[in-house]
Amino acid sequence: MGKKRQEKIARYKKQKEMENKLNDLEKCIENPSTDEEIVREYWLLTIKKWISTALDELGSLEMEKPILEHLSKRKTDGDKGHEAKNVSGKKKMLKPIIITRNEMQKKVFGAGYPGIPAMTVDEFYEQKYGDNSQNQHKFQVSSLQDKNSELDTLNAEKEETEKEQKEETEDHETLKKAREWDEWKDDHRRGWGNRKNMG
Repeated sequence: MGKKRQEKIARYKKQKEMENKLNDLEKCIENPSTDEEIVREYWLLTIKKWISTALDELGSLEMEKPILEHLSKRKTDGDKGHEAKNVSGKKKMLKPIIITRNEMQKKVFGAGYPGIPAMTVDEFYEQKYGDNSQNQHKFQVSSLQDKNSELDTLNAEKEETEKEQKEETEDHETLKKAREWDEWKDDHRRGWGNRKNMG
């Protein structure tokens, strides 16, 4: 493996050298008064370059040949096995469901798509979990978490409105603090603070 790798690297380097030399010779050939030896060298190098390219391609084809043979063999064997599988086990096709928020949406979406059943969220929950008390308990816990997040957002909104009201009434202290903060931000860029442990 190592020997093949070294040969491949050497061949690649030679090919690069040939390409560079061909580019130089091509510029020389454009001149109508070039020597026949230069033209001859140019064409010999072109032939050598294409020979090395062909050898590389042949190597790739030799590596690909066993893979293609294996795939064709597998395909012929696989067709027989695949037909047997299809006959014995048929897959169950799942039908899509449109979940709506309320009864009105159920009527709207169900009317346009008669092939797709529509159900409300409550009906979906009943179908999925039924009257299981443990699942209802889980559902109630998640709703409590939602209530807590709603309270947090309400508190944040309340604080924002209070700040806006103070600014609207032009409270001298808040205006002074806001102006000082703006001036400080103009002089101090973001990230200019304590950079002691920042590499």
